[in-house]
Amino acid sequence: MPKQAQERIVVSVDWDFFFNEDPMWDWNHKEAKFFLEAIWYARFESFALSPRLGERDLEQFYKPNPLYKSFWGKLQELGFDFSNAWLCIVGDSHIGAWSVLSGLPVAHVYNFDFHHDVAYYDLKDKVECGNWLGQLLAKKKRLTATVVYPTAKRRDEEFHLPESVDALVGDRVRATAFRSLEYTPRKVTYLYICRSGCWTPPWADKQYVEFVQGVSNGSKPMWFADLLSGKDKSKLDLANPMILRNWDRAEALRQTEEFCKHIALLKEANAAQAQ
Repeated sequence: MPKQAQERIVVSVDWDFFFNEDPMWDWNHKEAKFFLEAIWYARFESFALSPRLGERDLEQFYKPNPLYKSFWGKLQELGFDFSNAWLCIVGDSHIGAWSVLSGLPVAHVYNFDFHHDVAYYDLKDKVECGNWLGQLLAKKKRLTATVVYPTAKRRDEEFHLPESVDALVGDRVRATAFRSLEYTPRKVTYLYICRSGCWTPPWADKQYVEFVQGVSNGSKPMWFADLLSGKDKSKLDLANPMILRNWDRAEALRQTEEFCKHIALLKEANAAQAQ
């Protein structure tokens, strides 16, 4: 790794770092408006298998780890120095990190994420939220990266690269767990904060905004990564992450109650047919 004084360090934080997404849910995530907004009502309903929600109230179950409240302070304790960071960008899609960083001198990326984003398939594909870091490593031959997972368990189950990708960038990227980070002076130059709204729920949007404001403190320049490129519509961001998405809990509960009644009627009908 280059000497700290010569590094241009990037800290990239994905808001889903703070959410314990259970792979068994198999929500078939994809960056699209449907997964950003409407699907959350369906996901909420899918967890309510009876009129009594109890522990199956997804809004009560799927929420950010309280670590987000002290995250920036803990990074400073670990040696991350944001005092001279002159660029702080927020975006809903992590593609924005590629769009911004691919044109800047960068030496090392710390990606705090629930997913490694190096690549899950061959890197010849177009830049996506799931391979932006791998594409960046492929373009910048001297770039190194550290993927920081919320837990060692998540690191062990998720950090696996395709053989072709590992051969290309494997020796320049490592994975670790948040608790395994040790103190090292790190002067941060660029900061990117991604909401990943297709992976994180709208009822936590207010907390995301608070999280962003916790590092900016009104003193550092901040831009919404609109991904600028009007030539390639596929690279336009889905939404401004600083604007709260619509979430009507009362409506979600009403829809859930109707859903549960429907399921109950189907069960009664099936039972009557079986007799």
